[in-house]
Amino acid sequence: MTPGKSDLSELSDTRLAAALAAGDVDAVDVRYRRYGGDAFSLAVRILGDPGRAEDAVQDAFVRVWKRAASFAADRGSVRTWLLTIVRNCSIDHLRGSQHERISEAC
Repeated sequence: MTPGKSDLSELSDTRLAAALAAGDVDAVDVRYRRYGGDAFSLAVRILGDPGRAEDAVQDAFVRVWKRAASFAADRGSVRTWLLTIVRNCSIDHLRGSQHERISEAC
């Protein structure tokens, strides 16, 4: 039996990561409730635009879902792992917008 959201919200980050890696969809929601604000704040600081930050955070949480099994507790915290993914997605969005501006200028 899969624990409900209320049960998942009581789990430690490491156990929540295991639930996510096992394919528990509710674990993504719990992870977002825990770290969505931090993720959005970081993305806004990098991108300077709340709309683009929302896109970057959404992309990051999709990556978290797809790569949940790659989390290694011995390498760092879940928060650090997640925010690194948000940072990378935000940079990808920056690079994409810079490429669009260069293409438009030519």
